[in-house]
Amino acid sequence: MAYEIMWDDEDKTILRQIFSERVTMKDYYEANDEAIKLINQQAHNVDLILDLRTATIDMTGFLGAIRSVDKKIPTNLRLRVVVKANQFIRTMAGIAGKFTKRATEDLHFVDNLDEAYLLIKSHERG
Repeated sequence: MAYEIMWDDEDKTILRQIFSERVTMKDYYEANDEAIKLINQQAHNVDLILDLRTATIDMTGFLGAIRSVDKKIPTNLRLRVVVKANQFIRTMAGIAGKFTKRATEDLHFVDNLDEAYLLIKSHERG
């Protein structure tokens, strides 16, 4: 499997998707559907970390995937933090932001997990 999903804290406020190996859009759809189910089970806000540190992403169909995701985003999903996205992924996310509402809202890019947790923590205070 090209991904793993896990809660990063006992309170289930941070959900992490760890992508590894070669990731296809099929993998992304499956991981996204699983994450949505887990987030929807919570009554409180949830932050999502997409960990791409060891992944190679096949971007074929990316814009269609973002459109699909945009329609499914739970109301309690707060931040989306992407760890170690390459410049192409960042650029594509920027383009997707032009025609999606929620999929790229509160989307942040960081270089490592420590930065992801610091970013989440800073939004808890503000």
